[in-house]
Amino acid sequence: STVVLSGGVFQNELLSALCARELEAAGIGVVRGGLVPCNDGGVALGQAAVGGYTLLYQRGEYSPPGR
Repeated sequence: STVVLSGGVFQNELLSALCARELEAAGIGVVRGGLVPCNDGGVALGQAAVGGYTLLYQRGEYSPPGR
């Protein structure tokens, strides 16, 4: 299984690194932020993406995979 470490608390690089190390040692995959910030900026980007895809879907210009 895999977990995503995100949210404002994981802006703390030490906490993020320690959590990732322990999870990986337990055999759990870890995904951490990179280009997108892990705090409100990342949340806002996700909201904008969902809003954009929703608008495209309503216009009939996008079909989610599996539909």
